[in-house]
Amino acid sequence: MKKRTGLLSILLASLALGCGVGKLSHAVSAPAAELPRAATKEVSIPAEGVVLRGTLQLPGSLSDGGVPAVLLIAGSGPQPRDPEFWGQNGMTFGFAVRAFRDLTETLLSQGFAVLAYDKRTCGPVNGCADNGYPAPSPEIPIDVLISDAQKAVGFLRSQPDVNANQVFVVGHSQGAKVALAVMGQDSSLRAGVLLAANFSPIDTVVQMQLDFIDNQLQTIGTPSDEIGRVLARPRALVDQFQKARTGGSDGASIFLRSWMTLDERSPTVVRNLRRPLLFLGGTYDWNIPPSETEAWAKLVNDVQDSPGHQVHLLSCVTHALNCVSQPDPTKIRAQDIGRNVDASVREHILNFLAPYTDRGTSNNRSHVPAPAAGPTTGVIAHLANSAFFAR
Repeated sequence: MKKRTGLLSILLASLALGCGVGKLSHAVSAPAAELPRAATKEVSIPAEGVVLRGTLQLPGSLSDGGVPAVLLIAGSGPQPRDPEFWGQNGMTFGFAVRAFRDLTETLLSQGFAVLAYDKRTCGPVNGCADNGYPAPSPEIPIDVLISDAQKAVGFLRSQPDVNANQVFVVGHSQGAKVALAVMGQDSSLRAGVLLAANFSPIDTVVQMQLDFIDNQLQTIGTPSDEIGRVLARPRALVDQFQKARTGGSDGASIFLRSWMTLDERSPTVVRNLRRPLLFLGGTYDWNIPPSETEAWAKLVNDVQDSPGHQVHLLSCVTHALNCVSQPDPTKIRAQDIGRNVDASVREHILNFLAPYTDRGTSNNRSHVPAPAAGPTTGVIAHLANSAFFAR
């Protein structure tokens, strides 16, 4: 009975469906000497109906020609520029993984500038950020979020310390699909990194997530009436996707339908793209199942004259990009859950981007600085409730 109670508490504490959040074979080397940051700037990016607020960080080593730069694009929900992940679908960590902070520190240490911004749906109205954003329209299609990312790319490219010919996009979850769309529309972007990206349309993925949790609850012997109670709201959300698919005209349906359309056109973008993409998925991702990363691999393998696409399914990596080292979910202990983005994720990103920069080949990739341990408290928008489709 103890085993059932342990896993059930994990499932119930973190049930949130959506698309929002391999084990390294060697220990991470001791950090190399950290480069001092030249500057951390609070920036304003004019966009449609809002001025986006963000943070631009520059590495300590600058050059006359400018440094390579990365735009980080967050996943679904009203995400701030430094999102916190307290878990994934069906699993709570007990602390926050600050994935963008970890990625930023790693990229800065290797000479990249990094820009991240608060999504237009993250503002005072929902307590997500104190950035002065107006209340967002209830009828925001995902194309507006793509436009915001394009504005951020343009802003980054215009910075005097940035090499405008070496700008990259790195997107997580829904943000990965936004990054792909931007890559398809902006031929000057050098390459893109898609973290935990779904291949199937999001309504299909959400049904997968629901079925997964249903199966987990049944496996540990949860009574059927309790399963029904627990899954009532997620099933209602699945119904909302169905409503959107069949022509709902409310604000949520407009957004969800645009999201599904984006997903459906993404494989064609990959087939036609002439610049390289890196797809990273995790075997412990309960939001985006490994089969989704495998589907990307099959597509990429079929691309004629590939520009250098790579697909990697990383052992033990979750949707939050950390590692759960215990393969049996019923036996997970606190010490089995990594507090930071796994080193395998960080190394794959750096190794992928390096050939497309002027300075990348001179950096010592064998010493990837380990991020500082993340905090154990904080505020999260992504997993605060099950309304995963919030823009």
